[in-house]
Amino acid sequence: ELSASRLFERSSLNLRSSFRRQDLLRNTAIIDDGPSSTDQAAADSGEAQETDLADDLLTGSDPDSGSVERQVRRKTIRVQPSFNYQLSERSSVTLGYSFQDQSYDDSGSGTLNSQDDFQSHAGTVRLQRQMTLADAAWLEVGYSRYEPDGIFNPDSDTWSGILGWRRALSERMNMEVSAGGRRTDSDFSGTDTGFLFNARVNRQTERGSLFTIVSRTFQPNAYGEEVTVDRLRLGMNQRISERMVFQVHRDDAH
Repeated sequence: ELSASRLFERSSLNLRSSFRRQDLLRNTAIIDDGPSSTDQAAADSGEAQETDLADDLLTGSDPDSGSVERQVRRKTIRVQPSFNYQLSERSSVTLGYSFQDQSYDDSGSGTLNSQDDFQSHAGTVRLQRQMTLADAAWLEVGYSRYEPDGIFNPDSDTWSGILGWRRALSERMNMEVSAGGRRTDSDFSGTDTGFLFNARVNRQTERGSLFTIVSRTFQPNAYGEEVTVDRLRLGMNQRISERMVFQVHRDDAH
C-alpha cells in the first residue's frame, strides 16, 4: 500500500494506492457423469456454502457426489486520488476518484465455477461544513461505473446521494452516521434503487484505537454482479512499540 499527500495554502492533494494478492479456498462439487461442476462457494471470502436447489436444477448435479477443495488466487489493484479545497474556515469541498481492477486466476475458464474479472470507476463530490466544535455535516454525490468481463455480465451505472453527520462525544470518542440512496441502470436488468447507510464509532486508547462499523453498501461480487452487502466490522489497533502495530479485525458480511 502506498499513500502520499501534498499540502497547499488552502487545499491538499492526496493519493492512495494498493495491490493485494489473496489465495482463497473454495469447495467444488464433483459430478460423476460429466466434466461440468456446480459451485458451492459463492462468497468472496472463500468460505464454503451448501449447494442450493437452484444449482442442482441448473446443472443436474448430485450434492452427495463429493467435493474437492481448490485454491483460487485473487489480485486487486486500487488507485484513489482526491483533492480538498477549503472554501472558508468552516466549509470545504472534496473531489474524489477511485479505480479498482480485480482479477482471478480461474476467470474465463468456461465453467460455472469460474469467477469474473472486473473494473470499476467511481467519482464523488463532497461538501462539508463544521457546524460546531463537536459537530460536522456533509452532503456527498457520487457516480460509479461497473464493467465486468464476459458477454453475459452487463455493465451498469450507479448514481448516489448521501447525507452525513459526525459528532465528537468526548476527547477520545467520536461517532458518525450517514444515509442515502442509489439508482442503478444496467444494460440487462434495467433500473434498480436501494438504501445505503454507514454508522461508525471510534474510541482512542492510550496506545491505539477501537472501532465498530455497521453498513449497507452496493458493490461488485466475484460473479459479474453488483449486490447489496450488509456488514458488521469490529477492530482494534494497538501500538506495541515505535515500529510495531498489532491489529485484530472481525468482518461479518451478508
